[in-house]
Amino acid sequence: MCGIRYALLGLFAANVGVASAKPVPLIVDTDMGGGGCNDVDDVVALSMTNALVDTGEVDLLGVVLNTAPVHCAGVISVINHYYGRDLNAVPIGAYNVSTVGATLEMEDPLPYVDQLVQEFPSPIKNSSQAEDAVVVYRRALAAADDHSVAISSIGIHTNLAALMRSGPDQFSNLTGMDLIERKVKLLAVMGGTYPQSGDTPECNVCGGHRNEHNHEVASAASSFVAKSWPQTSQLIWSGFEVGFQVQTGGAGFQERCPDVAT
Repeated sequence: MCGIRYALLGLFAANVGVASAKPVPLIVDTDMGGGGCNDVDDVVALSMTNALVDTGEVDLLGVVLNTAPVHCAGVISVINHYYGRDLNAVPIGAYNVSTVGATLEMEDPLPYVDQLVQEFPSPIKNSSQAEDAVVVYRRALAAADDHSVAISSIGIHTNLAALMRSGPDQFSNLTGMDLIERKVKLLAVMGGTYPQSGDTPECNVCGGHRNEHNHEVASAASSFVAKSWPQTSQLIWSGFEVGFQVQTGGAGFQERCPDVAT
């Protein structure tokens, strides 16, 4: 299980080097139960983010879904709503299949996705009710102070690649690359295995292996981000091995921590 430890690492890394008296402006880019790894770590990551907002450490500018299953955006809304942050406080963006180069095929998310959306209240239930992820990115970045924003990437890199390729719009006359150069201080990526991954690339950088087309799309996006991300923005890669010893959840964890199971 790589999910929970990755959630811890991604949001921790997003604060490295940017901590100050002011809250860190943060955008979370998540696959939320429907990405290459198809796990539950992002629920913890987004809950941690909201907790950091509560303590005044983070200014959450937006949350964007980087994969195709439509109800995953609903889970983001469920979690934010639970913490009292609906769309007027935190915009939600979703991977848009109409975006140039956006060709992910639909896959089934983990069962918890539909369960949360069906059983808990939220303003958004699916991706059709969310804004385009690139729109959320560009609007948030355009309004932010220069060299101030941290991005925590805890999924595949489709949105990041689309942002990089985006052109001027109503929010800014800058291209996506120029907007990143001016506004983004740090991109913290949960992805990869170092010094090498061997025969099985880590799922966030390759989209997993359940769908060959999506594997190719996600791999191409990761390659583009790694090669072309502006050098003015710090880029941190937190690999699988960094959090390998951090184990949470499951029957064994509950046996050691009985209060969690009750």
